[in-house]
This record gives sequence, C-alpha cells and structure tokens, in this order.
Amino acid sequence: SLYIILEGLIEIDIPGKPPLQLTNGDSFGENCLKANKIRSGTAKCLQKAQLLAISREDLKLCLGSQL
Repeated sequence: SLYIILEGLIEIDIPGKPPLQLTNGDSFGENCLKANKIRSGTAKCLQKAQLLAISREDLKLCLGSQL
C-alpha cells in the first residue's frame, strides 16, 4: 500500500541508511507499488498519527495502466 500522512510524525528505518522522519503531507510505500517489491524498511509512529492507506488494487483502478 501507499501511505499518506494526514497528521503525525513517522520514522522510516531502512537498513544502512540514517532514519528519515516524515510528517503531514509526506508519503511512503510508493516504491513497492511501482516495482511490486517487498518493503525494504520499517515505519514507526513517533507521535499519534492519522494515515490514508491506498492499496495497489485501488491505485490500479484509478490509474489503470499508468501504474
């Protein structure tokens, strides 16, 4: 799924890279949707958060062959 942060603070941990903090309006998970790969990192809430999750199937319905 693609996740869009509506509110809160999320930390993304990818092995071998420094942690990345994301906040309102940021997104993560898009690389796995495009390449149909397994996730390479871990997302952790640092504050109470509200996320919008969009599945690959729903995104394909909206974008069709562009995904």
